[in-house]
Amino acid sequence: MNTQLLDRESEISDVIEIINTVTEKSKIIFLTGISGVGKSGLIEKLTLCPLLKNVIIPVKISKSSVDTIENLQYFNAIYKAVTKYARTKMFDKILSPTQQGIKNGKNLCRIVTDIIKSKLGLNEVTFFAEPEEHESIIRKKEYLSYILKKTNVILDVENIQNIDTQSFEILKEVILESTNNTFIFEYTLSKNSFEHYENMYKEFKEVNSEIWCYKVDKMDFLIAKRLAPRNILINEERLYALYEKSEGNLMEIILANADIKTYTSNITTKLNSLSKNEKYILYIVYLNDSPICYDKLAIMTIIESSEKIIKDFELLKCLVNELCDKKILVMDKDFVKIKHDSIIESLEHNIPTPILYCAYATIKEYYNKRLGSEPVAVEKLLFLYLKFSDQELLTFLEKVKEFVLNLKYPDLILKKLEHFREDMLCVGFNGFNGTYYLTLMIVEICLNKKMGAEAQKNLDLIFDECNAYHIALQAQILSLCENQESHEALQKLILKTPTNSRLQLVCEICILYLKTKLFPSAQTKLYGEKLIKNSSYQEYPEYAFLLRNYAELCDDTEICNNLYMKALDIFEQNNMFHEMATVYISLSMIHAYNGNIALANQYIEDALSLDNSEVSMCYILNNKSTLQILENSYNETTEKNLRNALLLSVSKYEKLIVNANLLVYYCLIDNFTKAKEIAYNIENSNYEDFKYEELLHIIYQNLYYFYSVFEHDNDQKTYYYNQILILVDSPNIRESTKELASGMNHLIESQTFYAQFPYRVDFLGYWEFTIDSTLSY
Repeated sequence: MNTQLLDRESEISDVIEIINTVTEKSKIIFLTGISGVGKSGLIEKLTLCPLLKNVIIPVKISKSSVDTIENLQYFNAIYKAVTKYARTKMFDKILSPTQQGIKNGKNLCRIVTDIIKSKLGLNEVTFFAEPEEHESIIRKKEYLSYILKKTNVILDVENIQNIDTQSFEILKEVILESTNNTFIFEYTLSKNSFEHYENMYKEFKEVNSEIWCYKVDKMDFLIAKRLAPRNILINEERLYALYEKSEGNLMEIILANADIKTYTSNITTKLNSLSKNEKYILYIVYLNDSPICYDKLAIMTIIESSEKIIKDFELLKCLVNELCDKKILVMDKDFVKIKHDSIIESLEHNIPTPILYCAYATIKEYYNKRLGSEPVAVEKLLFLYLKFSDQELLTFLEKVKEFVLNLKYPDLILKKLEHFREDMLCVGFNGFNGTYYLTLMIVEICLNKKMGAEAQKNLDLIFDECNAYHIALQAQILSLCENQESHEALQKLILKTPTNSRLQLVCEICILYLKTKLFPSAQTKLYGEKLIKNSSYQEYPEYAFLLRNYAELCDDTEICNNLYMKALDIFEQNNMFHEMATVYISLSMIHAYNGNIALANQYIEDALSLDNSEVSMCYILNNKSTLQILENSYNETTEKNLRNALLLSVSKYEKLIVNANLLVYYCLIDNFTKAKEIAYNIENSNYEDFKYEELLHIIYQNLYYFYSVFEHDNDQKTYYYNQILILVDSPNIRESTKELASGMNHLIESQTFYAQFPYRVDFLGYWEFTIDSTLSY
């Protein structure tokens, strides 16, 4: 939009006043209004205002993104925008991501060592600079926070209403760490968005910021009509009717035409009037679902496409310029993008045409050729295949699975995959055969993400009681539940499996995991002991999982150590390096309980050296922080690591453990405000759904410690002390837990390392395992 024509002086003055308000916190401004009312135009004009002291960093995200990319779309866009600003405007004041990553001696030594090893042919080189797509979430988040602490900027994020869940979590954490910045969130209101808007507002209130809400109202038509094309005669009465009908969408005026019809949007009319070649280029940009580099557009449409419509570079240049002149596209340096979300909305509702399918074939061909070399190719193709119900999706399910497993919240993508399956089933019997492996993949992803109900729903569609792998998957689904009905169902399932078979062992491991959540450890340990002694099970590789999990139930350190070492041997013989890493994490835990912090730290490093890609960083960050608290070396990094562990956590159990540790940290540094917030979160988490006494003792002990340190609620302090006593007096609780709880609370004399603390910081370890898809009876 031509910002010179927008009469927003009053709005500019209001927003400037908010920005210049002096506070000790960061400021959040919700800029609300309907689509096309002029929110982004207002920001553009604000950028030019001489009274504005700080730089505005725009983060452009199309309104359609919620339909296409589920996780980290917003966070990655924010990271790229802020990093680009830092590199171009602050290069003399601020470290680059690479410099930030290697500024301490330990990281630099690691990189130099890796380079030397690579010269000797021992391993691949560690590059000083990695593509942004390869950066870890936490490294991006830390760097983003680092930049924002170094400068006073205004971060403007478009279409905040569509932000994905994980980006939202990280953004709140970034704002919490920032104290001198302004965040403008453009929220596009719709008829059904009020409740969502209210909830988002409430959640942002929790990040210790000052919040303002500013609504951008419809511009007066007498001013807005000056945005209409001047080279044609326009019926102002009809234009006014359309403008009112759209509740003030300025695109209805910008794309006005000589033959306005009050029953048809001017946007639709404009798109329908485009030539075949113009539509082709527009569809390419639209299907790419983001600004597209002009050079990439040229390669797609001229050099590589077998569906060539555009014959030469000069024609492409003319078409892009023509679409820009018609206010459909805009050129932003070397990138081409659609001018406004209203155009995208109209394209979404258009009836598919041969030109659209031709554009689809072109862009699909481009990304297919780059599946192995361009990280974004899988994501782009998945979006395209789902949008067009293309059966080619079934040919690269492994890559789809890898992509979806990297999402923290895969719910939306899984729903789209299920909808895609429904479309395929309409084809008939062949459709069913083709979607079997898709359904199996969905089950496996759901199990990995601990989405038991979704996994069950999909497994029911393909379940074959004669298929051993299906039975094992059913057992694993039941193991995720936390009720007696699932336990009984799993018992019946085990009875149907061949005695002493590999399948029966897998099901037994599942029920052992379920028992830890439903029954006291002593009872579960007896069951595990029976399994360990079954010599028939020892011939199967899954026996290592049984050893690893049973060790968690043992009190004797030497017995635990021996079990872990046996498990390590089996995993090593089968080249199961990720599983070896999980054992090292468990070894770290048992040595920490005995006070050998140095060895515990070493085992964590061993786990990372074996598997630095798949091992849970949530576990690593939490466990390292726990060790720092135990050795009294905690600092701001401890808090940062624990909060990052929360961002990466998936299950309720993980969140409880990390929050319990964070509660102790805030008590230790005497931060009542933050400790109270964490205590509230724990107390309102329904933690008592878990019957595992180790977890219950951790929660009771740390809440008792919290109320003891701050002494603001003696009733609560007494309540948690009594809960600890109930645990101690229970005949079903394992002896080591009784001893620890008694020692911590001075009920008995204890020389154990952990008993010296009035709190119980604790670790996260592995119980889950992956079932071999080739499993047979």
